[in-house]
Amino acid sequence: MGKMGIMGRGGARRRTRRRQKSMAAGEAAEVEKKHQAEMAAVEEKHKAELAEAKAKEAPKEAAASGGDDLAEIEKWADAKKRGLITEEEFAAKKKQILGL
Repeated sequence: MGKMGIMGRGGARRRTRRRQKSMAAGEAAEVEKKHQAEMAAVEEKHKAELAEAKAKEAPKEAAASGGDDLAEIEKWADAKKRGLITEEEFAAKKKQILGL
């Protein structure tokens, strides 16, 4: 048992250390995987919040733009009424403003 027993124990210790390192690496991989999943969930939540905020802003921007468009059309309608531009010029300008 002398040398054989010592070598046997040393080998067992090395195997135990390797197993511990292997388990630690596996646990680290699991923690990393969990962390990545959490980060992906946070990113998805932020994307959803951003999309919701943009959806709320879109009608406001459209209304503001619509108001600007209306004011611009009224300005050109006034110019037509005063005889500064023709009906055709007014119609062309209105299409341009409305993006038609």
